[in-house]
Amino acid sequence: MSDPETGVLIEKAERAKRAGRLGEALVHYSMAVARAPADAELLSSYGVMLMRAQREDEAFLHLQRAVDLRPAHAGLLMNLFEWHALKGEHAVAVDLAGEVLRLEPKFWVAWQRLGEVQAMQREFSAAAQSFANAVDLRPRDASLIFKLARAHFDARQFDAAERALVQAAELAPNHPAILRLDAELKAARGDWRALENAAAAWTRVEPQAQAAWKLLAKAQWETGRPRHAMANFEKAMAMTDADAETLATYGRLCITALEYDAAAASLDEAERLNPRSTHTLSAQAILAMFRGQHDRAESYCRRALSIEPLDVSTLKVLTQITGGRVDAVQKQGLLTATRDPSVREQDRISAHFALGDCYHAEGDAHSAFDAYAAGNAAALHLAEREGLGYVAEKRVAEVNELMSLLAFQPMTVEAENEPTPIFIVGMPRSGTTLIESVLAAHADVIACGERPVMRWVMQEALAVLRERGGEGITSEHVRRWREAFWADLPGTSGRSFVTDKNPWNYDALPILFLVFPSARVVHLKRNPLDTGLSIFRNEFSKFVSFKTDLRNVGHYYTEYARLMAHWERTMRERYVTVQYEDFVANFESACPALLDSCGLTWDSACLKYWLSDRVIGTLSTMQARKPPRLGDVGGGKYAPFLTPLADALRRHGLDPVSGERQEKRSDAARVGEGA
Repeated sequence: MSDPETGVLIEKAERAKRAGRLGEALVHYSMAVARAPADAELLSSYGVMLMRAQREDEAFLHLQRAVDLRPAHAGLLMNLFEWHALKGEHAVAVDLAGEVLRLEPKFWVAWQRLGEVQAMQREFSAAAQSFANAVDLRPRDASLIFKLARAHFDARQFDAAERALVQAAELAPNHPAILRLDAELKAARGDWRALENAAAAWTRVEPQAQAAWKLLAKAQWETGRPRHAMANFEKAMAMTDADAETLATYGRLCITALEYDAAAASLDEAERLNPRSTHTLSAQAILAMFRGQHDRAESYCRRALSIEPLDVSTLKVLTQITGGRVDAVQKQGLLTATRDPSVREQDRISAHFALGDCYHAEGDAHSAFDAYAAGNAAALHLAEREGLGYVAEKRVAEVNELMSLLAFQPMTVEAENEPTPIFIVGMPRSGTTLIESVLAAHADVIACGERPVMRWVMQEALAVLRERGGEGITSEHVRRWREAFWADLPGTSGRSFVTDKNPWNYDALPILFLVFPSARVVHLKRNPLDTGLSIFRNEFSKFVSFKTDLRNVGHYYTEYARLMAHWERTMRERYVTVQYEDFVANFESACPALLDSCGLTWDSACLKYWLSDRVIGTLSTMQARKPPRLGDVGGGKYAPFLTPLADALRRHGLDPVSGERQEKRSDAARVGEGA
């Protein structure tokens, strides 16, 4: 600077800027520019200060003039770049950054800013490359590496994002932004176990991060632990006033966790806040359906569809309530949803099954089966992406392990003072809801539905047995497992029996009797073709990995039968088997026999179980509101489509009609058989 006075003015401007006195700095810069109007660097610095003062039009004149004076100066070009970026003129900014980097390819700040602008343009792959160039120049900059990870994530380049995040975490361990992106990445990949760990780590570092608790809840919901999910979602809700959508989501969580009163309270509040939320209205319809309030459920569906005519969640519920008898517009909406790639994948799956029910109601078995098959194929695709596909050899090994590990000698446990549990087990869709509905009508019984607690107990027990064998299970284990079972149950005052109709507990009989020596177990058995068809026709949780292919259904059924035959050999006196077809066909005589086998006195209300107003939160909720009726046995009009199932059953040693293992007919006790 040849003019000493100009230099003094610039020095004063810089001191004022550092002290935060922006107005004073601008005065000094203005005076300096007046003395040196051709000083390109001074003009650009003044332009930057004018931008900070939000005087963008004046800033541009000085920034552009500086570049006109020195067009090959990278710093001046970057300042002009910042002006265009600030104004949202991203294309011009990108061109300017390109000029800068041609002049100075190792200008890392230019690579960083270019990446940021490309990300604003949603050109995430290009942004990732720009950030990668910046990282090459500054390999220990955690902030840059994080931006690289974010760009890869937004470009759905998940493996590259993971690698960058690992690098960033090494440089800045426990940084909340890194933990958040890690959790978001696990969620996007559907890696729910990993998401749980990532979200939990984030909550420990940033306990007030609402999103962390919501993601933790999502991971637990996706891994089949709705009560854990509820608890953590509640923590997220406590951090701010919940809106209607949040309350509706919580209400749906409560329904999944069988907490129907809590669901009702949350959904009612959500509806009060926003009476036009389809998310809320369709959840209200589900709850009303489970409670047997079918007119109310249908009314909620109609309200939701008047707002969003193609809402798949609502159409699915309406199809269930009406038995598939929806109007042409609604049926077309389901068909459209199955073909629309913009519809959420899980909703497309639901639409296939609902559409199948529509064809079924019309008597079109061919179209119905095709729709069910399409739904299962889509569900299989989703499950395999999450590593949940069915592997026959693995299931054989699991059953072998169950028979081996659960051969321990039961310990002596203290006398129980609680009500007697009645466990209702068997294949899904075998009639367990019917049996519980009958028992629930008894004055001495509280029905608790499909509780997940014994599944958690089973997993913990298996872990102990794998590590230490039968001697590893202690009385403390048993006490804790028993307490877990009774926790969160409705009041049992005056009732001597409670039911748990989680069908999957068929594999846990030795554990059930270990924890509850006086328990009653009812094993439901149904024609395997009808059981398999019903499984194939219904939308199940993604964790039911075998249900998407009839051959796998057949294989799983034979492994279930093999395990039940083993239990029959080892503990035949401890449980009773009910043949579904015999029970329904001979209901009036089979019902008293069922009660007697459970240790219950006669109660005539059980003959009219469908009049009960209890909540039934299973796939059979609609059937359980009607008198028992035995339909076509052996697949009925779907029999021609069930050859893969029948062949799989025969191949693995099971008669597809009787369900008996072919080498020896089971002689387990049957309630109501032949009566």
